[in-house]
Amino acid sequence: MAEEKQSTSETAEAQTNASARRDFRVYLWWAGIAFIMFVLVYQAWQIRSLKGQMETQRQEHQKELADTRDQGDKERVIAAAEAFASGIEPLMFLRNRGGDITDETVKQVVTDLGQKSGFSLIVVVDDAGMVVATTDLANVTVGQRYAGYKGPGPHEEKNDEGKWVVQRPVSRQGNLGSVILIDR
Repeated sequence: MAEEKQSTSETAEAQTNASARRDFRVYLWWAGIAFIMFVLVYQAWQIRSLKGQMETQRQEHQKELADTRDQGDKERVIAAAEAFASGIEPLMFLRNRGGDITDETVKQVVTDLGQKSGFSLIVVVDDAGMVVATTDLANVTVGQRYAGYKGPGPHEEKNDEGKWVVQRPVSRQGNLGSVILIDR
């Protein structure tokens, strides 16, 4: 009987050990699942954080690119206005001095050059701001004061449509008038 008791207690102890081992394995299994879930959530958080950083960098890059493009457009229009002003300077000089150059000749030259330049509007004004020639005769009247004239010096700004409006004097002295170009 002592052997039976011992065998029963060993069996009970073995069952308790087996149950404890099984419980321990279940706890380990759940701990493993919890660890894997933690790792997955952490990785998802990192990915989301990186996506946010990449989006911010992309927006900054696009803004920088737009600013660079806008600056390039401005420089292009300024260069064209200066070239146009220097090209028309002899005509305006002769026109102002009573030579054979008339407003009609200046108008024809401006129209011809304007068709080739690709700008939405070119206006030539005299030193008082009166329109001498333009590429848009429908909206700008020759002989009247041009509303966008800013005085004899150089000037550049963006209009309501977001296009560059550049004004450059025809001569260095500024007494021959100005050329006003509006980008396309």
